[in-house]
Amino acid sequence: MNEYVTAAVAAITAVAIDATKETATQFAKAAWVNLKSVLGWTTEPAPAEVKALAEKTLAANPALATHVHQIFNDYHQQVGGVSVGTLGSMNLDGATVRTVKQVNVGHNSGEINL
Repeated sequence: MNEYVTAAVAAITAVAIDATKETATQFAKAAWVNLKSVLGWTTEPAPAEVKALAEKTLAANPALATHVHQIFNDYHQQVGGVSVGTLGSMNLDGATVRTVKQVNVGHNSGEINL
């Protein structure tokens, strides 16, 4: 399994955990519904089975990893993170940054200049 697919499995697992928490936000729940739809899952997997099921699904169709990353990045932007896609850069020279909750830079993302 390549790094991109491995990262997608981790993203699926993270959203699954967030969505099943008692304090889950609507963003987490919506992201989880979207992920299950993209992956073709018609039933709710048990939390302990999510990682193995994600690995199996993505091994059969690695192209789904792109959709997973899009959903995950959208989710993180909604909850206050900053996500940078697989192309491009973010330059914040001269910007005032008060609080950045999380910066998610993928394995081949652009650069962040602060």
